[in-house]
Amino acid sequence: SNSTHIIDSLIEVGMDVFNFGPTTDLNLLIDKMLKPEKVALMGNIDPVKALLSDDEELIKKEITDLLKKVGKEQGFIISAGGGLNPTPAGNIEIIVEEVSEFNMHR
Repeated sequence: SNSTHIIDSLIEVGMDVFNFGPTTDLNLLIDKMLKPEKVALMGNIDPVKALLSDDEELIKKEITDLLKKVGKEQGFIISAGGGLNPTPAGNIEIIVEEVSEFNMHR
């Protein structure tokens, strides 16, 4: 679910890692939590649109777009945003390959 409206409250609570879904504003999280507060961010792969898809290019685009938003910031853990469905092993392999490729050129 979209957690954008509670980001300021979450910062006040204090946490080490925040797992969020694909509807939450990643750029806002980076600006308010990751950079200044050093809260690790975890998530944001759409569990239905990407993880259950049989479209390899769509999965790659989802991962690439996500990694480009995060850029060189440290403290981002790529994972399903908001829960895991029974994900095909091939889709997990695509994610691992895309992240590895991104990190080689970082």
